[in-house]
Amino acid sequence: RAPAGFCGAYGFRPTTLRIPATGIKVPGPGQESIRGTAGPLASQSVEDLDLFQRAILDQEPWETETSLVPLPWRRVKATKDMTVGIMWDDGCVRPHPPVARALQHAKEKLLAAGIKVVDWEPYRHDHGWEIVSSLYFPDAANSQRTVLSQSGEPLLPLTEWAFAYSRASALTIPENWALNYQRDAYRDAYHALMKSREVDFILCPVYVGAAAVMGESQYWNYTAIWNILDYPGVVFPSGLIVDMELDPVDGGYSPRSEVDAREWAKYGPERYEGAPIGLQLVGKRFKDEETLAAAGLVSDIVQGRAEVIKSGL
Repeated sequence: RAPAGFCGAYGFRPTTLRIPATGIKVPGPGQESIRGTAGPLASQSVEDLDLFQRAILDQEPWETETSLVPLPWRRVKATKDMTVGIMWDDGCVRPHPPVARALQHAKEKLLAAGIKVVDWEPYRHDHGWEIVSSLYFPDAANSQRTVLSQSGEPLLPLTEWAFAYSRASALTIPENWALNYQRDAYRDAYHALMKSREVDFILCPVYVGAAAVMGESQYWNYTAIWNILDYPGVVFPSGLIVDMELDPVDGGYSPRSEVDAREWAKYGPERYEGAPIGLQLVGKRFKDEETLAAAGLVSDIVQGRAEVIKSGL
């Protein structure tokens, strides 16, 4: 998702246990607290993402990799009869001005197209991050270090920084169980909120900024939060780019924390001028087909392609 967002491309994170992982090298195989999931990255359209999913799942990979859910890919038609909740901010780190502008642009386009749009108040994303950051490296990143050491090269500073999120020692089995329990409780609470608020999809940033300057990608929770929830998500280009005049620094903003201040200090329109601004549409667990269909419609509307398609041009 982040690579797609940074490069003006399309990316998809499926629900776990739908796409096979046979042949993919991963550290810590058998770790199930936060499962990895393979997904496509495409340069042209959401339809390419759908094609990948259909091509893989039409082969019934669950007949070979039996841990997969035996769920064939369904053809779902997009409809405007949906409610999109816009998450302007995750309550922890404020997105940079270009991202806020892209979200406002998307809201105006969706409303004009007749789609119901509401504000989405994030639910305890700081708590979600505490859980997922502990479960990313349950063995204190020892398995990751072992795999990377096979290259014979030193770890990059950002990799070392990421591993520092792990605990100093591996989780005990009871500690891991307790975190798994918290994870499931958080999933239940989040899903209940989406139901009670009658929100079908959440439109949100992919990252705090349009992209990350090399070595500065230190805040991942605009994507990591959906990993703990195991929600499918589609990244697509908004059609906008960072503009020196439209995206000035908001000098009046007072950061809420050291992390917020660190990320806010990285912004200056001159550092990102011309960078594409991506957005992310997230759906409910195992609603992969519906999420991709909705993202196809939403991306067309936001990019202005829907008007072109309707006019027959």
